[in-house]
Amino acid sequence: MTCPPGASERLFAAMRHAVLAPAKRLRPILAITAYRSLGGSERRIYPVAAAIEMLHTYSLIHDDLPCMDNDDFRRGQPSAHRKYGEATAVLTGDALLTLGFQVIGTIPERRKGADAATILEAVRILAAAAGTGGLITGQSLDLSGSARTGNLDDVGRIHRNKTARLIAAAMDTGALVGGAGMETRRRIRDAGTLAGEAFQIIDDVLDRETGRETLGKTPGKDALNDKLTFPALAGTEKARETAAKMVTEAKSMLPEGATTGLLRAMFDFLITRAS
Repeated sequence: MTCPPGASERLFAAMRHAVLAPAKRLRPILAITAYRSLGGSERRIYPVAAAIEMLHTYSLIHDDLPCMDNDDFRRGQPSAHRKYGEATAVLTGDALLTLGFQVIGTIPERRKGADAATILEAVRILAAAAGTGGLITGQSLDLSGSARTGNLDDVGRIHRNKTARLIAAAMDTGALVGGAGMETRRRIRDAGTLAGEAFQIIDDVLDRETGRETLGKTPGKDALNDKLTFPALAGTEKARETAAKMVTEAKSMLPEGATTGLLRAMFDFLITRAS
């Protein structure tokens, strides 16, 4: 990620700090895996996968801000606002979100034979998942929710919007670029939604059970801030049990065939991970 002539070196340093930090890269990997399961070669999906990671990283930067979750660490290093200041962190998130869509939008110019209609549909899918129909609404619900007054239905709404929609969109986009038909895409998208909900349940369990060195961010903040989470309402054992059932159902939704074996393995990872 090179700073263009005339652009802010500080801004691009903050962008690199956030997006290139050690991380699971789960969403772009799921996009690539969905694409591969349909017989595609990775190279064609790489720009879309990179854009998805930029979009996800923007959401993490803003999530860590003092006006949101106020977290000093992310991905095992100081969060963007701690290292570069709050104003630069806001701009860094804005820049990554915008750059992600720019990267996707310029694929037809940079890749011979790229289908402009497919790229436009990828932009629509990701914008819908990141906006008021997904991530932004999920973050709003998360900020206003309380473990003292909420219920598991409320938790489900938060998880579907804040986390699952973007995971499902990443998989749907991979399937789209891989040439999948509408029914295959629907099955992959629905499986991704359920797996994404399971991922968030385990994320909230790990916040209770894992130290900062492993987790890469400050643990225990959900309980401290009275966050509305599954383990807060039902306990960690029930949370893990529910996430496992969700993943089993998600795997059953995937199209049949050996080519989806890697996706199934990825779903298993979502609930067995330690960070």
